[in-house]
Amino acid sequence: MDSKRRKNITSPKMETISSLIYGINPVYKILLALLIIIPAALLGGLMYLYSLQPQYSGRLPLAGLQQEVEIIFDPYGIPHIYGQSQEDVYFALGYVHAQERLFQMEMMRRVAAGRLAEILGEKLVKTDKFFRTLGLLEQTDLNVALFFKDPSAPWKKAALAYLAGVNQYVEQGDTPLEFRILGIPKEKFTPKDIYLNGALMAFGFAAGFQMDPLVTKVYHKLGWDYLKDWVLGWPPGAQKIPVYPANYSNAAEALPSAIHEMMAELPVSAWIGSNGWVVSGKKTKSGKVIFANDTHMAYSQPSVWYDFSQNPQSENPPAGFVYSANNQPDALSSKLYPGYYIPEDRARRIVQFLDSETTWSAESTKKMNTDCISTVFTEVTAEILNTLKTL
Repeated sequence: MDSKRRKNITSPKMETISSLIYGINPVYKILLALLIIIPAALLGGLMYLYSLQPQYSGRLPLAGLQQEVEIIFDPYGIPHIYGQSQEDVYFALGYVHAQERLFQMEMMRRVAAGRLAEILGEKLVKTDKFFRTLGLLEQTDLNVALFFKDPSAPWKKAALAYLAGVNQYVEQGDTPLEFRILGIPKEKFTPKDIYLNGALMAFGFAAGFQMDPLVTKVYHKLGWDYLKDWVLGWPPGAQKIPVYPANYSNAAEALPSAIHEMMAELPVSAWIGSNGWVVSGKKTKSGKVIFANDTHMAYSQPSVWYDFSQNPQSENPPAGFVYSANNQPDALSSKLYPGYYIPEDRARRIVQFLDSETTWSAESTKKMNTDCISTVFTEVTAEILNTLKTL
């Protein structure tokens, strides 16, 4: 077929297509391009984000494991870890913890060490100065030197195995999106970081950092008469240590606001909070579940605590309620995990309430929230009095 014939055969179609293309309004061309580009970009972005998700299935070779470990994630995403040794289980826990919470872990250690401004800018310099003034970083160095001299103790082996699992993910795992956006290099975790997080938790419970400046501000603005009901008094004529207060009214005025602003700007929630309870619908007037707590734990996403299968838990207990009050929970396995408050002050009072009433409502729950009666203090007082009698 010669070129002239081919031209005669194809030219009507080409002319038609050409006329259609060149006849489209420029605005429609832009819209057509956007309809193609935007979905493609969204699809590419979703595929990229999906590639950064934690791995919840399949096999993964990890050099730090001594034997094979099995991890099963339940429908709530809680890992159940099964291994032949305690070190392997803690190694696996460190790995899965890091693959889900590495950025949160990074922010926590930076808050306690006063290293936020390095990555978040000058706005956090004051916050860094505050935490460095507290001396948390220096204290963690002392703790590591004191408690990690001999790493042969079982709890030290567990801690080091956990850190090895975290660092295995730091080395071979995907870099979380937050690290990429902020340009943060991934750094390995050390025993010092364990104590930094413990120090940050202790700071969260140190309510005096916020309450004391606030009370001082109230004193300077409203005077002593506004606070006198809080004071138990002192016997007339008894010896008192003389005081000569400096004039720091300006500091007292500024400090509460400064601390409040600093706490509000932290990239992770402070570790505060203790009491909470859930009441079954069988014990409520409405027949619906009531959830309550003393609401001093700030919202955090991800949450402060990381759930795994060995954490204390209670599902649909026969008593009809679940509670937590910094009290010692019973063991899921053969041993308790110590470190909770004793005596069982708040826990006992909560149980007294929830055991005694079977028709809870929102109003009665509010009254329970503000209850301040202690059953333990009377026992402690009686013990002190008995001791004094024997002196």
